[in-house]
This record gives sequence, structure tokens and C-alpha cells, in this order.
Amino acid sequence: MVDNRFYISAGPILLADLLQAAGAEELAAALTANPMIADAKDAEAAGAGDMVLLASSNFRDAVAVTRAEVVIAEPAFAEYVPETATAVLTKGAYALFARMLEVLYPDNLRANARLAAAAPHIDASARIEQNVTLGPGAAVGPGAEIGSGTILGPNAVIGPGVAIGRDCVVGASVSVHSSLLGNRVIIHPGARIGNEGFGFIPGKGRPLKIPQLGRVIVQDDVEIGASTTIDRGTLGDTVIGEGTKIDNLVQIGHNCRLGRNCQLAGTAAMAGSSSLGDHVLLGGGAAVDGYVHVGEGSVVHGRGVATRSCPPNSRLAGFPGRDSMTWRRQMAALARLAGRRPVDKNNTKD
Repeated sequence: MVDNRFYISAGPILLADLLQAAGAEELAAALTANPMIADAKDAEAAGAGDMVLLASSNFRDAVAVTRAEVVIAEPAFAEYVPETATAVLTKGAYALFARMLEVLYPDNLRANARLAAAAPHIDASARIEQNVTLGPGAAVGPGAEIGSGTILGPNAVIGPGVAIGRDCVVGASVSVHSSLLGNRVIIHPGARIGNEGFGFIPGKGRPLKIPQLGRVIVQDDVEIGASTTIDRGTLGDTVIGEGTKIDNLVQIGHNCRLGRNCQLAGTAAMAGSSSLGDHVLLGGGAAVDGYVHVGEGSVVHGRGVATRSCPPNSRLAGFPGRDSMTWRRQMAALARLAGRRPVDKNNTKD
């Protein structure tokens, strides 16, 4: 449930106003009732003044008996909306609900980063615009720049020369070095941006370290999950494209380049100098080998490994990564072979 100790609602707000603010003016105009909305909750906990979502058959039974004031639902589930609730029926209900949540809880991310400043350290040469919030123990290095509306969580470390745009959220204990961040970037707690890449020259003796002298460029509207690491380039840049969303515990090596609006699920990994086109999806635990390019619109399914470059709109699964339909057929064939294996009755165990 949404606990108001942690997430402060901007409500109560009229449903029509909430829909309009979420970009659904036609739905607002078509309303036959216009209740006040104070919070969003799951179906079991909802009551008067609350709205709930019905976008999956998994929740239709719970919604059917909910006491919520408003139900945002896919048209296919209209029969499960209680008569006591105001129904907002639309295709893409989940996306609409998400936009409404952004309006209803505008500070949901910032609330977890915003604490009263307690002697943060700011170098005299740093340039900080107005309306920047610095959490306890935050440190800003020489020559760093931070834009208006940005929040630094407790113990965040912003290294020398780093530039952070406006309206960003840098979570607790995040470190950012050798990096340039755009506007509205969100970095969750514990992430490490701009560390040295893993570069060594192997030999008979001790491996020789290659200096990592590049940068990380994070474009606008990127979100980076907790404890994710993004290494800076060796001489060039590691680039995270506009609108890309990265889950927790993801590793991105030096000189990687990610296109716009990519999505990387938890524990995905990209080896140095690999790249993604726009709108690429990496499933949980998926990996991309060094110097491999994954084409625009492609998907690497969970635990799959892209070992060779692939064209746009590819679907890869398994190791080494191959067309997902081919992989499924191969796995099915192996299962049939295993099922037909003769039993050696003279080699049984007690």
C-alpha cells in the first residue's frame, strides 16, 4: 500500500483535474461523476477517496469487491468494476495510471533523498544554482556544477569537474566522478558512476593497468538503479542515451554506448566497448560481449548472452545467444532426447 509516512499525496484532487494533468482530457470530459481523489492503493486496502488499477486478470477478483472510489481499467475488465466505483475505461490503463501517480505523488523519489542539510562539504570553486538540496554529509568537489532543483542525498559524493543538470535526484551514498549528467536524471542509492574501467594488459608478469582517462555521459531523463556501476571510458566516453532506464545491480563497462530509451533489467552486464541501438531490452542477467553491437529494437532475453553483433529487431536467447525461436526448438529437442534415454536396469542405485 501507499504509506503516507513515506509518500506525500498532492491530493485531494478532482478526478477530472487529475485526468487532465495526466494528459487524458477526453476521458475527463466524458466523466459522469467527478469524485475527489486523495490516494492510490491496492484493491484490498482502498476505500473512499482512493483509486485503483485493473489492467490484468490477476487482479480482477480483488477489484470486483474493492471499496475504492475510482477504478482505472482496461475495457475488457469493465464487468469487474463495482457499481459503487467510478470507472475510467481506457486502453493503456496501466500507462494512464502511472501518469496519474506522477501527478498525485510528485515528490515520491525526492522524498527519499530530501533530508535536512547537516554540514555538507562544498568546495569553494563549485558552482551550485539556486534551489539545490544537499543531504547530510554530501560532498561536492572542486569545479563541479549542479543545476537548479537537483537533490543530493545523504553522503552523496560529486567529484571534481562533474556537471549535473537540473531537477536531478542523486540518492544516498551515490558517487559520481568524471561524468556529465543531463537534466531529470535519477540515480538510486549506492550507484557508482564514472569509476575506472577494468583495463589491464595481460602478460607473464603482473598485469599492466591501462589508465582510464575518459568520461561518462548520461543524457536527459535517464534512470539508474541502486548499486549499479557505470565505468568511464578509457580515452573516449561511456554514453547512456536519453530516456534509458537501468535496473539495480547492472554493470556497464568502459566505452559502452547505449542508445535512447533502452531498458536493462537487474544484473544485466555489458562488457567494455559493447553497444546498444535505440529501444533495446536486456532481460535479467543478460550479457553483451565486448565490441558486440545489439541492433535497434532488439531483445536479449534473461540470462542470454549476445556474443556476436546482431541486426535490428533481433530476439536472442541462451548461450551463445541465438534466435529465440531457434533456441526454444533446440531446448525442446533436447528435452525429448532426454526423455527417450533408455534406462540401464543393471546400473540402478539402492
